[in-house]
Amino acid sequence: MVAVVFLEWLAGETVADQQQWNFHRRKSAAIASGRESESRFARTGLFRHPRHPNHL
Repeated sequence: MVAVVFLEWLAGETVADQQQWNFHRRKSAAIASGRESESRFARTGLFRHPRHPNHL
């Protein structure tokens, strides 16, 4: 039971980390091309509700 919960949390953290990484890559690419980034913070996916979903 504990192993299942751990694996679910690990999967959630992995998804949140990947979403954060994708956001920062898009943000850096926008800044490098002279455009303004869409937002200062990730606000989609798991970041839609809590500010730090991978810390929950």
